[in-house]
Formats: sequence, C-alpha cells, structure tokens
Amino acid sequence: MKRIEQLRDAQRLARNPGHELGTFLLRHSNSTSYLVGQLEAYLEAARADLAAEQERFPLRLNGEALQEARRKAIEEAWDKYDFDEEGIVVEDCDGWENVQPGNGFWRVFYEEDQDGGPSIRHTFTVTFETGSAKVKSVGWS
Repeated sequence: MKRIEQLRDAQRLARNPGHELGTFLLRHSNSTSYLVGQLEAYLEAARADLAAEQERFPLRLNGEALQEARRKAIEEAWDKYDFDEEGIVVEDCDGWENVQPGNGFWRVFYEEDQDGGPSIRHTFTVTFETGSAKVKSVGWS
C-alpha cells in the first residue's frame, strides 16, 4: 500500500485534509483487495447520492459545457420519443437548430405518408429550464 502512503504524505504536505482519510485507510486495512472492495462500495454509494442531488438541484452550466450537456439531452429525447405510439413513421430528419441565447432546440423531421404521397413535414422541439440542461418539455407539431 505504498502508493496510498505516498498520496497521504503528499496531501499532508499540501495541508489537504484528505490526508486524514489516507491515514484511516492505512490504519484499518491490511489487505489491498479488501480496501479496494470497500472503497468501490462507498464510491458507488457516493455516486448514487450525487445523482440524486443533481436530480433535485440540476447543475447550472455555462458556455460550451451547457451546450454539450443540452446536445446530449436532445439526442436522448429524440431517441427515446415513441413516434410509433402515435402512428408516426419517421422517414428522415434534419439537424438540430437553436437560437442563442435560448432554451429551445428543434429539428424538422419528415413523416412517411401512409398513402404513398409526399412526406409530411413536422418540427420536434426540446426546451430546457433556463441556464440548465434539465429538459422542461419535449414535443412535436
């Protein structure tokens, strides 16, 4: 557990309170595999707590980070939307558009005409809470 000792010592020198965790781990574990198992269990619990916190208090992002998070969210909304349930067969779609600053993204998509006629043009829209990547609404017209 030499690397844990090195990390603890470096944190102590930097006056990082995390060194106390390292000291505790070294004092109460004599097996690296046991230690890793315990840490993974606590890490999994911490990630679940973090996810729950972010659900209650959505992270406010700015700039490129916000746009990237929103792009992931709109792709997920598009992929999960059940057009079949509404009897829509999507033939094709355009790329995403939005106006900055703004909270809405949209894309044009084309519904296959069941009678063999020309495709029917629709717009799929995803809106977000202001300054957030939390989806406020999803729909089409």
